[in-house]
Amino acid sequence: MIVCGWCGGSTPAGRCVSCGRDAALPWLQRAAAPPAVDAAATYRKRLSDARRDLEARGLDATIERIAEALDVSPRTVRRWQQLAAS
Repeated sequence: MIVCGWCGGSTPAGRCVSCGRDAALPWLQRAAAPPAVDAAATYRKRLSDARRDLEARGLDATIERIAEALDVSPRTVRRWQQLAAS
């Protein structure tokens, strides 16, 4: 995964999944390598955003509720928590 040089989104190399443009082109035009996306940082952000949304609605941020909010399994949430902590 790299950072899209156009929209800043996380995407595989090639066409950006968000904006549809060549994600690496702006970086290559500046003679720079496209920066890689840190998976742990991505998981931390997704988990913290889900927790914040649940708490804003007055709900406890349990693993099951976080999983439901992110549309993943509770097992995936636990794995992401482990990866985000490293």
